[in-house]
Amino acid sequence: MKPKPLDLWDIEQKLGEIMAKKKFPYCKVSAKARQEILNVLLEEVMQKIKQRIKSACEFYLRYKDNPELLVKEYPEFKEEVEQFRILSLLTGKYIHGNYYDYDKYNEWLFKLAFKDDEIQILIAQQLKSACEFFLRYKDNPELLVEEHPEYFSYIYKFEVIGDCKNVLVYNDILIDADQYNEWLFKLAFKDVFKENDSES
Repeated sequence: MKPKPLDLWDIEQKLGEIMAKKKFPYCKVSAKARQEILNVLLEEVMQKIKQRIKSACEFYLRYKDNPELLVKEYPEFKEEVEQFRILSLLTGKYIHGNYYDYDKYNEWLFKLAFKDDEIQILIAQQLKSACEFFLRYKDNPELLVEEHPEYFSYIYKFEVIGDCKNVLVYNDILIDADQYNEWLFKLAFKDVFKENDSES
């Protein structure tokens, strides 16, 4: 393949295609909600990818052709860097001074700088955490308030006045379960459902 400059738009498109094909087993949501979640995650992931690429480039450029500086600032790489020192063909010992095979060293450094950045793990962790939050407190406002007292005042917004098919009991008042669960879902995925009020 012919080398070409970094194209973040292409990465974003391919990542979007991959994410759209993935089935997220953590929670069952509508296709529209899943698409909104994927769009927000894609935006966050692209920001992290850009940051990671910038950081990796800065790391590589700082230590390229400079193994001594790498070892000085990251002593944990001393053994790896030693393998790039040049041995004398006559004595089999290292040549006096710091002589390195810079081509091999720079190749190793590049792989080190651009190693797997665990973006997929990050996405899975964020989705799993949000879904676990929703599933833990779904239909259970008492547990939510017990573990997250900062949401105490929100529960009373869902008090039933009149008829309601799906009701929960919280502190001797009736709560509209559907409204509570919808609010809880939006809270769990608050970055997807950016609200103008203080609920998020």
